[in-house]
Amino acid sequence: MYHAHKLFEQIFHRDVVLFNPLNRGYSRSHEPHQAIVLFCQMLKASIAPDAYSFPSLLKACASAHAIKCGFASNAFMLPTLINMYSQCGDVKAARTIFDHGTDLCVISYNSMITACVQSSRPSEALALFREMQSRRLRPTNILMLGILAACTLIGALYLGKWIHEYVKKNGFSSYVKVNTTLIDMYGKCGSLGDAIGVFNGMEF
Repeated sequence: MYHAHKLFEQIFHRDVVLFNPLNRGYSRSHEPHQAIVLFCQMLKASIAPDAYSFPSLLKACASAHAIKCGFASNAFMLPTLINMYSQCGDVKAARTIFDHGTDLCVISYNSMITACVQSSRPSEALALFREMQSRRLRPTNILMLGILAACTLIGALYLGKWIHEYVKKNGFSSYVKVNTTLIDMYGKCGSLGDAIGVFNGMEF
């Protein structure tokens, strides 16, 4: 960010197109307050913000406050920050926040795995699930939906079957949504026999 900012300062005629990338960079960094400073400079220079200016500003405000209060790695604050970044389309920043967490819980993993699946990063989602298992954290039924969706995205039938066994052994078979997601996974992976087997085993 140092070199980017130095280059920015050398440009005399600045506009919102120049401010936005720098603001976005600072909102993802360990100096989110700089994005707020830049936004104020932009307004002072009578440069009108656009639709791309505000997501970075909101992220910077939330991150700066969390860091100031020492909440960035807090078990309750962490999932909120992860969700905020991922919903703004910045999964990389969400992962950075997650990796710096010192008190990771099931909810944090759920938020990060969901973000990975929604941004088409199924392999990363599955790696997080394995990491979660190594920490002996029990997933929720909602998290299992994300893991099955990850298997569907990469067409990993063998992984899907392993997850299916995990579902049965850990009492998730009673959840209708888990079963319908299993059926969808088997169908899209080309294993209609397994899909029918899950359907026939459902209780209505």
